[in-house]
Amino acid sequence: MNVQSVAAFLTLCLVAITAYYAWQTRRMVVEMRKAREMQVSPRLVLTLGPRVPGAASSGDYLYVENVGAGMALEVDIEVALEPSAPLKWRLQASSLASGERRKVERADVVGGEEDRGLRRETLALSYKGVRLLGTYRDVFGSLHQVDSELALREGWTVHPQRDA
Repeated sequence: MNVQSVAAFLTLCLVAITAYYAWQTRRMVVEMRKAREMQVSPRLVLTLGPRVPGAASSGDYLYVENVGAGMALEVDIEVALEPSAPLKWRLQASSLASGERRKVERADVVGGEEDRGLRRETLALSYKGVRLLGTYRDVFGSLHQVDSELALREGWTVHPQRDA
């Protein structure tokens, strides 16, 4: 064995070790990018809540809420009743911050705020659920699609109102 053969072998080992470190570094960068995206990723869902925050017995009203950690940008979503009905509501907003929610309201009703809110007990008489469909972007510009449903009758019985 001469010195050149040993040097060539050691150089080959060094190249292999460097390639291994480069591969491991790439995996770590990809994992860190995914973790960062999850930390600032918005998530839009349908929720139920009182008409006035903290109010008791004001009925469950329908809201679109960002429950993710990041801001939703270029929000363009539609709220539709299931089974399908001609009534649909659209929310277009430049942004929806983390924790922010917007009440789904009927634009065709004239009156006070309590008259326009979509109440669970009213909707549950005719519909099984409410579907949220649409798109929004996160702060990195990635497009997210939402297609989720909120069951209106889950966990309770609906009794139609009877005339007294």
